[in-house]
Amino acid sequence: MGNYKNLTHSRQEWLKLFLFKSFYLFYMIIFPAFIVNIPLSIVLTGFLIYHIAAGMLLSLVVVLGHCVEGAEYVAPNENGIIQNSWMQHEWNATYDCNTNSKLLHWVTGGLNTHIAHHLFPRLCYRHYYTITKIIKEHCAEYNIKYPHYTLANAIISHFKFLKMQANAPDLSK
Repeated sequence: MGNYKNLTHSRQEWLKLFLFKSFYLFYMIIFPAFIVNIPLSIVLTGFLIYHIAAGMLLSLVVVLGHCVEGAEYVAPNENGIIQNSWMQHEWNATYDCNTNSKLLHWVTGGLNTHIAHHLFPRLCYRHYYTITKIIKEHCAEYNIKYPHYTLANAIISHFKFLKMQANAPDLSK
């Protein structure tokens, strides 16, 4: 995964994984169905709707932040090295969407401010809104194109991106 080779996890990490997954299934399915006595069919339907909605939202945010016109993806050379710096790669491959919308910022957990998310991954998403304002000011001051779309334009750009990818020559041959 990523730059990691032969990634292994300790028994403690596996134990935590199964413990937390079991707790999740308990409070999402077993507790409502068997302790609160909500019909299992309703619990499972709600569980399914919840996961579909969350998956679609996450997919939309990721797709509109990366799979749009203008996003550049540089292939690594024969040694597996990309010639750009990490920061330059993040800047070239990421777009923001409706960064002035506090509602979209709240709904997406700050991922409409995708550039701040990638440039400052260890900061809480609540700071991305302010950081994005600073990034925009920096871009204006130094005449740098700030990569962003409105939500509608991002969706349109995504479909143009898909069409462009579908018509791209096959380089695997």
